[in-house]
Formats: sequence, structure tokens, C-alpha cells
Amino acid sequence: MRSRHLLKFLSFSLTLLLTSWSAAAQSLTISGTVADTQSVPVAEATVSLTLSSAAGRRITTTDASGRYRFEGLTGGSYQLVFDHAGYEAQTRSGSLASNLEISATLPVAGTVTSIDVTDVAGKATASRLDIPDRDLPVQVSTIPQQLLQQQGVNDMVTALRNASGVQAQRWYGVYEYYTIRGFNSSDVMLVDGMRLEGNRFNTQTNNIQSIEVLKGPASVLYGGSAVGGVINVVRKKPQGTRAYDVMYRGGRFNTHQVAGGATGPVFNMNRLLYRVDASHDYTDGWRGAGSKRTNVSPSLTYLFNESARVTVHQTFNHDNFRGDGGVAVGMLNVPGFDLSRRFSLPSDFVKINDSQTHVLLNVNLGKLWEFRDGLLVRRTSDEYLVTEGIYYDPATNSVPREALYFHHNRRPTINQADVVGRLNFLKMHHTILLGHEYQDFYTRTGVTPGGGFYDGLTALNLANPVETDPGITDLAIVRNTYQANRINAFFWQDQIEVSSKLKINIGGRLDNFKRGSYRTFTTDPTVRTRDFSLDLNAYTYRAGIVYSPVGSHQIYFNASSSFTPPNSLPPSGAELRPQYGHLFEVGHRWQGWNNRIKTSAAAYDIELDNVTFSSGLTTALQARQVAKGVDIDINADLGHDVHLLANYGFTDSILHDFIDPDAEEDYSGNHPRFTQKHAANAWLTKTWRSGWTASAGARYLGPMFTNNANTIRLGGWTTFSGSVSYRRGIWEYQVNAENLLNRNRYFTGSDYQNQVYPGAPINVFGTIRLRFN
Repeated sequence: MRSRHLLKFLSFSLTLLLTSWSAAAQSLTISGTVADTQSVPVAEATVSLTLSSAAGRRITTTDASGRYRFEGLTGGSYQLVFDHAGYEAQTRSGSLASNLEISATLPVAGTVTSIDVTDVAGKATASRLDIPDRDLPVQVSTIPQQLLQQQGVNDMVTALRNASGVQAQRWYGVYEYYTIRGFNSSDVMLVDGMRLEGNRFNTQTNNIQSIEVLKGPASVLYGGSAVGGVINVVRKKPQGTRAYDVMYRGGRFNTHQVAGGATGPVFNMNRLLYRVDASHDYTDGWRGAGSKRTNVSPSLTYLFNESARVTVHQTFNHDNFRGDGGVAVGMLNVPGFDLSRRFSLPSDFVKINDSQTHVLLNVNLGKLWEFRDGLLVRRTSDEYLVTEGIYYDPATNSVPREALYFHHNRRPTINQADVVGRLNFLKMHHTILLGHEYQDFYTRTGVTPGGGFYDGLTALNLANPVETDPGITDLAIVRNTYQANRINAFFWQDQIEVSSKLKINIGGRLDNFKRGSYRTFTTDPTVRTRDFSLDLNAYTYRAGIVYSPVGSHQIYFNASSSFTPPNSLPPSGAELRPQYGHLFEVGHRWQGWNNRIKTSAAAYDIELDNVTFSSGLTTALQARQVAKGVDIDINADLGHDVHLLANYGFTDSILHDFIDPDAEEDYSGNHPRFTQKHAANAWLTKTWRSGWTASAGARYLGPMFTNNANTIRLGGWTTFSGSVSYRRGIWEYQVNAENLLNRNRYFTGSDYQNQVYPGAPINVFGTIRLRFN
């Protein structure tokens, strides 16, 4: 045995020696062409070369015919990176022992209904498996970093307009809430496949590689709350080649952002790679709802060998917001009412500190099996005092107000461990996933007297809106609520390749959910009140089939279920029932015109029992909700360097068995609030070889109700946006405009059923970006 290994070693060493000597004895070249998907040459594309046999990196640009050339090279391993504004970068690597001709095709950057796997330490969003999404019976929309930069996006709400079936809103100028296929939730956010528990505050997108939206119940993969779908944030990862970028953005409302990123080997050690991204954003904001946000995200990857690696991500967010409660619906008909007026107290503030530590370990167990483990530890503090309640009294032409204070401290810890393997059984190829997930979500919430509510504030006179309220300064906490949720879950999944045309996906998850909560008062913290405990078990499933009649078409069907434990104990003390749901979905995908056009269409029927709704301050009720709809995504290369992204979502969501005891009304047959029937988005981009890029977009949001009684209806609206950019060498200059035609009256909903948020007027901002190696 030893002699055989010795022989292999000597043979390998001799081959390496001869190859190195041969390559060193000659001056080698790498050349080729860069073109787009229509075979049109791409001029002034940046081509960078890294050679293991040489220090540093060589950079060149393509000429008018798209050609490039590197001369005087010595042998060794190489990596080529091809990049140009408006295109998705491409990488080629291999061994250089003779002259090479290497060409690249650059796809136009844009949002796609995901066809290829996005690696999250080996965990694709749709399956957590290394399987192309086209082979899975689900719909996934992917929003890449290039599109976020093109649109000048630095927040999740704006980014998600690029995904069909999704509506995102920001309440109080701070917290993000999402409606996916007609179901409202704030706890559907993932980061690299692991749940971010608690309120999702308005964070920056500077460290994001892409955003992926998995539609339909995803409890099998990601646990409870994933009813209408989940939103997965894929962070930028350390790379083996050095790259740097710096940018400044400035615009209306005194908006400024400075950001940058760097990646590469640490001290030229190929096994240790780093990445760091940082951003500081300041704005006075529309209606004076300004913010100051700082994000720093360092990460390290260590490559033990070809079979094992570990990555450690760390994210720090430090944010301050001024808050905004919106305006009362009754004010909208007051003659001359200024929509830019904000009614918050001067003492309003929201302070957020967030730390996320994420460790990802991958170990190959032979050629066919892999062990993966992810640990996420999060520590957040959000202290909140905002004038939430904004009312209108027509008799006195005044604005009565209410405020709310709380201080959340959250300590979630999650660990996901799984084994992935491949085997052949009964003449079929199986890709198997077996795993365990542990979640420990601890929260402490402190409030001031009256449960944190302040209802004795001085009303503002609209005829002379001068602030006379002294503000709230006494924020002494008198009551703390403690809550701990613990989940142990076992999950499995089998992707079965029956034939090249037929694929089957089946999976299941068994959850054991335990919750404990209680309250204490600072006057005597040893006495507990409102003790509550819960112990539940639930099994959920996913099963589907994908059939490809021809290579460019896939037809699929999917059935899945969901389970969500009750997330709170109502003030009345009534015990809530867990939510159970199921989905049936049929869809079609097509990749045509030599992969220049990619489409996805899905029709779904989702039913959820025991949906919890709040009624007043002390009552919570449960009802049944049914949503039926269609999601369509189109990503098309129209030729002549013109690219189109378009999506449309239709949702018909209805309440059933909904009786509100406070209002003494039966709302069965009504639409849930904030669930519009129609939403559409389009983004058209034209790129010129000279380095110019121009884009234009439109966003339509259909009418919706702000209350479940369906008595307050917001009209639909359309806004337009656009951008122009120029890139030459390492510099890029860009100008963006939101609400390009300056629409004056359009509104989004609020947490309060009689309040709305006025949409912002035109906002123009410019960006300067520098990229270098």
C-alpha cells in the first residue's frame, strides 16, 4: 500500500517538475474575446489576471473588437475575471502550461427567476441542496447585487419591488413588514438560510450579494412563520482574488452615504481569505423622518484543505431613527393640508444596536457525502419611543396623538446541522438531506407605566401647528416581559431524478416547540405574573414533481404544509391555537432564445387556519384566510444590449370565519388589510459600448384596504424611476431618480387602520463608485 502511494507521489512530482520547467522555458500568452449573449463584442471590459507564479495582478481592457491579450507569462495556475458595467462578471480558472485562447460571454445584469444555484455554503435557498432551481417544484425570484446598484437601492423595502407576489412596507419609519402571496408577516427574513427572529428594522444592503424570495410555505426547510414564503439575504463572501470598491452617494433630503468593501487573501495566504464591507448613511428624510445608519460586516474563510472550510461572518448595525406615525385618513380631505408635515413629538427616537455572528462549516465526507453546520448568534437592542397614534378631530381641526415606548433585548441562537449525500437506488439518482435544527429565542421587553402607552399628549392645531407638548423624558421601566422559545426539529428531503425529464422532490419536518413567558415588576422582581407555557409537536411536508417535455420547458406541481405556533399571549389571557396551512401550486418555466429569455409563471392556492388578528388593545381573534393568485416573472435580453425585467403578481385573499367581538361585526368574505390584488414592476436597461447605461422603470401597486372591515380603501398608484450611468476604467458615475414624474398624492398603509403614509415626491441622487484590484 505504501509503495503504491509512494509511486503516485513520485509520478505526480515528476509531472509537476516537467510542467514547471517547460512553462518556465517559454514566454506564454493568454488572449481572447469578450462578447455579450448576442455575440456582440464588449469594448472596454475589464479583464484581470492572477497567476500563482507571479506577484500581484495584471489588468487590461478589451479593444473596440472586444479582444484582450496578456503576454510574457510564466506557467502556473491562473484566474481570469471579466467585468463591465451593466453585465454580470464572469470568472475562468485553470492551469497555464501553453498559450491559451480564453473567451467570455457576459450576460446582462438583472433580476432573474433563479435558474442556477446560488451557493450559501452549499445551501441553495429553494432546497438547501446543490440542485438547480429549474429541477425543483417551487418558484424562486433572485435579485442580484448588480441590479441593486443600478437602481441605487440601500434598503430592503425598495429592493423587494423586483420580486413578484411581494409587497414590502416600512412602518413608523423603522420596521419592515412583508406581504407574500397575501399573507402578512415580519418574521420571514433569513440570512444565508438562517432565520432572523424579531422585528426587521430598516438595514442597509451594502454587504448583500443577492436577495432570494422562495414562494409558498417553507416550513419544511425553515420552520414556522414561513407561510407565504421566505426572504433570504445572501451576503457577500470572501474571495481568493483581491478586489476593492469605494462609493459616495448624495441626494435630496440631505441624504449622504459613504461605503466600501475589500476582499482577498490575508497576507497572501491562499488558505485564509477575508472580506469587509462598511457603510454609513445619513438622511433628513421625507417628512423629517430621518435616520443615521452604520453597518460594518467583516468575514473570514479558512480553507483547511480541498475537503473542508469554515467561514465566520460578523455584522454590526448601529442605527438611529426619528420615527413617523403617518397621517390620519381624515386629514387628507382638509384643504391645503401639507403632506410633508410630520406629527411626531420632538422627543421621538429609535435606537438600534445589532450584532450577528454566523459560523459556517463544510466538510466533505468522501466524494458523495458532505457535513454542514451553521451557528448564528444574534444580540439586538431596540429602544423605541414614537408618536404612533395620529388622529383627526374635525370639530376642533386638531390632531390628537398617542405615543408608545418599549425596549426589546433579543438573544436568538440557532444551530443547523445536516448531512447531504448522493446515491443510486432502484435505478434512480437520489440527493438526500438529513438534518437537525435547534433554535433558542430569548426576549426581554421593558415598558414604562401604562404598558408604555402615552395618551395625554397635547393635540396640534392644524390652523397653527406649533408644537407645545414638552415631550416625554421619563422613560423609567416599571415592567419586564420575558419570553423564551425553544425548537428542536428534525428534517429530511429527497430529490429524486427518475429520468432526465422527470424529477421528484419530497421532504418533511418534525418540530417540537416549547415556549415559556412571564412578567415581573421592578417594584418586586421576585413576583411573576402572566406565567404561560406551551409545548407543541407538528409535522409538515413538501412534495412535488417537475416534468420537462423539452429541455427549455419545465412544468411542475407542488403540495406543501405549514405550522406556526402562537407567537404571544393576548392581554385577555385567552390561549391561541397554532396556525396550520397548506398550499397547492402549479407552475411553468421556460428558457428560450439561446437562454436570452427566462420566464416563470405560478398559480397557487393557500389556506391558513387560526390566523391571529388584533382587535383593540386587549383582544386577539383567530380566523381562516385563503389566498389564490398568479406570479409571473420575465427576464429578457431583447438584443442590441437592451434588457427587460418585468414581474406581475395577482392575489385574491379572503377572510373566513372572522367575527370581531369588539366591533360586533362579521368580516367573513372581506379582504385582509394591506393585500392588494395587483402589483407589477418593470425595469428596462440599455447599455452602450462607450460605457453609458440608461434605465427606466415603473411600479404599479393596486388598491388595498387599510382595515379588515374594508371601509378604508387606498387607491392604486403608479410611479416611475430611472438612472443614467457612465463607466470608464475603474470609475463609475451614476444619477438616479425615484418618482421621476413627481407624483404628489399616493399612499401606503400603516399599522393603525385609520392612518396612512404619504408617498415621497421626486428624489434625485448621484453616485460615484471606484472599483480596483
